[in-house]
Amino acid sequence: MAEKAPAAVQRRQLFASLINADPTAAGAPAFASWSDLWQAVAAQFQVQRRLLILDELPYAAEADPAMLSALQHAWDQHFEHSQAIIVLCGSHVRTMELLLAHQSPLFGRMTGQWRLQALPFGALRAFLPG
Repeated sequence: MAEKAPAAVQRRQLFASLINADPTAAGAPAFASWSDLWQAVAAQFQVQRRLLILDELPYAAEADPAMLSALQHAWDQHFEHSQAIIVLCGSHVRTMELLLAHQSPLFGRMTGQWRLQALPFGALRAFLPG
């Protein structure tokens, strides 16, 4: 989940979560750009089918506008014909619509779009019966 943080911090935290590492540990991978990060992610996704959920994507795009074009390039070069499934999420509907609109680098790369409604509190019983 992206936070309101500098892009370098977001990249380090994202990759650390993918490899189950502590992003603050000495020697934790750091990436100079989103392109460098996506290349490393693509290498992690080569072996088996992987699901990557990028929640609160607008925060990452706000911290570094190059993030979306780097993701577009990575999709075109690495992920489109791979086993990867990338889910883009955000809680601000209008911002998400803009991120996927005609003028966005990600335009035309979307497989589906779903607007999710709030989950009623009572529905949690089905997930947590105990």
